[in-house]
Amino acid sequence: MNPAAGHLWGLTLQDLTPEIAAFFEVPVSSGVLVSDVEQKAPAQEAARGDVITALDGVPVASVAELTTRAGTREEAAPVRLSVRRAGRQIVLTFPAAADR
Repeated sequence: MNPAAGHLWGLTLQDLTPEIAAFFEVPVSSGVLVSDVEQKAPAQEAARGDVITALDGVPVASVAELTTRAGTREEAAPVRLSVRRAGRQIVLTFPAAADR
């Protein structure tokens, strides 16, 4: 079975599996992998290989969960993504965009 994939905020996303985590040398086994970032993405601070672990402070474990939460959030509020990058946890904040 292929991992679930999706597209939000100019990011190409896929479910993090143990195999994908090993390939990207990511120590976490739960979250959503950023596999590509569009040049003019609203979330342009994100990087290929980042693992999204939470949206607006609420943990996410899959693309489906992230997509569902993104669709129910208040549109005017800035998006806050908790991301694991190179062993560090950081928070990316950007304006919400209409391309959900």
